[in-house]
Amino acid sequence: MKLFLIFLALSTFGSTSFATKGAFWENEGAAFKEAAKTKKPMLIDFYGIWCPPCNELDETVFETEGFLSKAKQFVLLKVDADAKASWKIKDRYKVGGYPTLIFTNSQGEEIYRVVGYRTLKEMLRIMDLVQRSKAVDFKTACKSSDIPSLMRCAISCSERKEEACANEAFGKIQAKVAKGSAEYQLAAQYAIEQEKSVDVKRTSYEKLLLDTPDVPYALVWAGEYLASFEGVKEEIKPKAELVDLVLKNFPKISISPTMEAVGLSRTDLAQIRADLLSKLGRSSEAKTAWKDAANLFDAAAREMPKGSVARGFTIERIYCLEQAGELDAALALAEDYAKKFPTEFTFHYWQASLLYRAKRYLDATPTAYRAFDVAYGDNKIRAATLLIDVLATIPDKATAKKVYDAVKAEIQPDAKLEVRTHRYLKKLEDSYKKTTG
Repeated sequence: MKLFLIFLALSTFGSTSFATKGAFWENEGAAFKEAAKTKKPMLIDFYGIWCPPCNELDETVFETEGFLSKAKQFVLLKVDADAKASWKIKDRYKVGGYPTLIFTNSQGEEIYRVVGYRTLKEMLRIMDLVQRSKAVDFKTACKSSDIPSLMRCAISCSERKEEACANEAFGKIQAKVAKGSAEYQLAAQYAIEQEKSVDVKRTSYEKLLLDTPDVPYALVWAGEYLASFEGVKEEIKPKAELVDLVLKNFPKISISPTMEAVGLSRTDLAQIRADLLSKLGRSSEAKTAWKDAANLFDAAAREMPKGSVARGFTIERIYCLEQAGELDAALALAEDYAKKFPTEFTFHYWQASLLYRAKRYLDATPTAYRAFDVAYGDNKIRAATLLIDVLATIPDKATAKKVYDAVKAEIQPDAKLEVRTHRYLKKLEDSYKKTTG
């Protein structure tokens, strides 16, 4: 799956004007008033400036003529998920990951949602689906019997952590669709996620990998199957032949007609394949696969219109180059983009993270400070955590305390939040205790 998510530079969340790109509003209140006045459905894009798939949506979907033409039927709103102003609307729609696209009727009631990147073709299909829904919200769709309505119900319920309606809808879907279909894959994935017993999960993964080793989600299942054995003390091992079966089917998987509908892309699949090889301990093959994935992102970036900076593809490429063992190339790319976006934390953070993981602590220190200085909101927490980790290597407990106290005083979430703010704060606290303990 995508390892990150979008970039619009520093947010102007309180602006009353249209966003600079396309026809997106950035002011929540104004957008909801516009929807109520025009009686148009809404598309709300919850994004992070650091997030590759979010950037890729901007660069390959939201800026295209095809999207902008169909988007005239909607009121579009962008929500910077790292900004404090986003807490309550994320809470309202139970948003937990980015990008999350919430489609609502003109009253703001959720019709459907999409989590992760989608191609232009798939996005247009989804927008048509929302239009055909006649503004019927997802909870009403749960009472339907047709597959599109049940999918709207199942996806929204599952992402909102509303298990009862998700279980019922996915159960109905599994009974109606063909094995291997996009709907089947998503329903099977949800069913395994709900299973509490690790043994039952493993058995379920094994059955899926045997029955459908040539569908896109088989790569995901293989990865989660291997992960279920991590840290296990008992003398039990995964059946590597099942993972090999999926890997042998990779050429077929990479051209599967269900790929886009389940929210996976060729670059996603390439990264998951590389990760599987890493988990199997086949390091030489894994490094080659990570380099192949980096080349795919490079090729995608080169296909962008002239003048595009291809931020999303670049972030993913940096990660893949690091995994391929090409640290110098990854650092050069991060440094180049940090110069292009000097007032944004993203690429400073990447530089510092790469250097920290390479144990080049003195080199990491100034870039970690730069990331911290220009960060805001949730980004500030992440940047502070990295900076404290770096300061622990000096060690400099006094400065670590100042950084920790400053962020704790500034970031005080006022919502329940299924979102990441609380998780980021927990990681910050853990790093601080480790540094000062």
